[in-house]
Amino acid sequence: MLKSAWQPWQPVIEEKIPDENRGEFTFFGLSLPPSRYEVYFYIRRSWETSLTTRPEDGTCHQIDLCTPEERLTALDITQEEHDAAFQNCIERACILHFLGETEERDNSVSNAAKHLIHLQNVRILVESVKWMQSVNIASHIMSFFRKYMFHLTLITAILGRYESCLLYKSPSPRDRTRSRMPSSA
Repeated sequence: MLKSAWQPWQPVIEEKIPDENRGEFTFFGLSLPPSRYEVYFYIRRSWETSLTTRPEDGTCHQIDLCTPEERLTALDITQEEHDAAFQNCIERACILHFLGETEERDNSVSNAAKHLIHLQNVRILVESVKWMQSVNIASHIMSFFRKYMFHLTLITAILGRYESCLLYKSPSPRDRTRSRMPSSA
């Protein structure tokens, strides 16, 4: 299992290593942006479902494709689009948490809140809030997120993306009672 350590919204990648494999294993078709990743090796039976969370019996190995300082510098680029700006703030908070800088981490999460009601991607929001709960972000910041993650503007924007899927027009009772035969005049 491969999991981003600094981008909690990224889906987990699970790759099954064949039983006959010995020694080295190469991931094909995988492109990873510079970040820190957690890799877990564990045993699962072929009929068992894939994991989406860290395995209880797996040891975490960390892979750094850049240093925390390099990634923080890359995140200094100002993003105008709300989803990207929110992601940058949360990723910065994850890195600062790793570095033990809790006050700066909370400031970064607070900066992410500015973009909250304009988010278009619900996965980014949900997974980021799960991460915040797991690392004990300051209670006043968490209460703000709990209050505004259900703000009408945010819910409307998210549901608006799925409007065609959500609309279903059922026939009215009046339509069902009408005869389909032409009336005689």
